[in-house]
Amino acid sequence: MLRSFLLTFFLVVVAPILYSQEEGSAGSPGPLEPPTVIQSLQTPIQLPATPFLAKGTPVHLRLLNTIRMKDAKVGDAVPFEVTRNIRYQDVVVIPRGTQVLGGLTDVVLARRASRGSHVKIAIKNTHSLDAKEVQLSGAPTFQGTASPALGTAFDATMNVGGASPVTAVGATLALPVLIGIALAKKGTTLDVPEGQLVTAFVVDDLPLNLEALRVLPPNDDRSAPSRGRGHVHVLRSEIGVTANLFCNGIPIANIPRKQQLELDLPQGYYRFSSGRKKPTELFVAAGEDYYLFWTFSGFTAVLEPDDGEAGEKAATRMKPVAQKNYWNDPARCTPLPVETASTK
Repeated sequence: MLRSFLLTFFLVVVAPILYSQEEGSAGSPGPLEPPTVIQSLQTPIQLPATPFLAKGTPVHLRLLNTIRMKDAKVGDAVPFEVTRNIRYQDVVVIPRGTQVLGGLTDVVLARRASRGSHVKIAIKNTHSLDAKEVQLSGAPTFQGTASPALGTAFDATMNVGGASPVTAVGATLALPVLIGIALAKKGTTLDVPEGQLVTAFVVDDLPLNLEALRVLPPNDDRSAPSRGRGHVHVLRSEIGVTANLFCNGIPIANIPRKQQLELDLPQGYYRFSSGRKKPTELFVAAGEDYYLFWTFSGFTAVLEPDDGEAGEKAATRMKPVAQKNYWNDPARCTPLPVETASTK
């Protein structure tokens, strides 16, 4: 209990102060001077001479069929589909809707009161648009809960001390019976529903032939916006850290808790950060929506990209940032220059 209290106090009260001092940024724009531009975040994006889909690229998936625990067994195939286009710059490498293979590696039904069911899925591979095999890693686990009867018995045990003497005696005598009944019941068996969202990751760098990919659908769709704008949604939860948003080192706005900032941007590369440390590089493709969530890494706030469905749901619960919270005009957020190894 004490440890939980101290951890909460540190994250909510102490960490924001330390972080604000470290970054030299104010907690609220108001009449204060805006943070200074971070020049180091305005350098060109460095690209390899040979393009590739990077190791560790997240691939967001949706389960296609319900896993019914009573019928499931190790080795059963588990089909998924990709929920969002996986791109290299503006080129789709793995299209939305692509099938992904998985399999059950561990299936345990509920047996004891303190243990619910347990199922583990190994996500194996998929294919790129040009039919190359893409190895994926991911082992999502889903567990049932302990028996509700066990919680009832525990609550009864905790309430004995505050009861009247007669009631306490009766409850004390009944406790072994309650506990026995609770232990005789199993935990819950949890099916994994169709539509369950999980995330896998690309295992190795995948070299890309961009010319070959560009002539394949959906990349060959001439009606698609080639020079349009993408949409970046920056979402801040209730985490208590200073939340200044920098785009390419330019301070754009201070984002209060449970609010979001939307940027309508030209296609290209950007660096988003809450300070000079751990910027997130993102290629914004025309017509696509991107969601960046504030997370906490050590003492540094980090903007992490997330799956579109999760981002859409979170965005519905957040208010837009007020104009008074902007440091600069978002129109100053423009694509960074790009350098490749062959041109240096």
